[in-house]
Amino acid sequence: MQNQAIMLEVVYDPNTGSSGLLACDSVWNLKDTDAPMINDGALLAHDIMEHVNGLSNIGGVGEECEALGALFQVRGWSGSLQAHGAANRNIHTVEQNLSSDLVQMYSTWEQKDFEAIVPDTSEDTDIEAELEEVFAQASTDIRKEYPQEDYEEATPENLERYLKGCIEFMRVGYRKAEDKYPCRLEAYDTFFAIAKATDEAITFFGLDDQGFEGRKFELTVSSCRATIVEEEESWDE
Repeated sequence: MQNQAIMLEVVYDPNTGSSGLLACDSVWNLKDTDAPMINDGALLAHDIMEHVNGLSNIGGVGEECEALGALFQVRGWSGSLQAHGAANRNIHTVEQNLSSDLVQMYSTWEQKDFEAIVPDTSEDTDIEAELEEVFAQASTDIRKEYPQEDYEEATPENLERYLKGCIEFMRVGYRKAEDKYPCRLEAYDTFFAIAKATDEAITFFGLDDQGFEGRKFELTVSSCRATIVEEEESWDE
């Protein structure tokens, strides 16, 4: 895995009332979303490791689905989205978590579609059983969340088209992650090293409070390691 130096910026999230760190290359993409989700180290690690198209390309339902597919190569293979030893590691399965993500994104898809051509993939990945489980769980949950009597556009045909498109994008993302991270263990350890370093920096500098917006930090990522240092000049601006 190649070493990376990634500039981070403190951003306030009005939805949660707290601040956190975003990669500078993704700040404007995520500020344009309804919920940038910036107060958790695992979310920054997700942006860096699992958005395999690059930080500057984050945005859109199809792109997010690719990242959810990549997730299987980075940490999903372990059976949990949380680190080994975490207290909440086994509350939900990977497939349940991803199903929930697809259900949550449906309203965005209804307004904007995938913002990209849905790929036509072959069902030959080694996560087909997992994708089938995600599809089945999401098919059940999305009909409960969006009953047609309350949501006119949530027809069975539209819901199926949406979920099938999500699965196609997930296959693409998984294959890209296989190429980018041939060693799953290395990807897993690097992901959680980023998450840990981010959470520690947020706590140490008190960045979850307001008043630090715009401050810059540098994240250095290498194989299974991550460190964050303050950019001193950002305090002199």
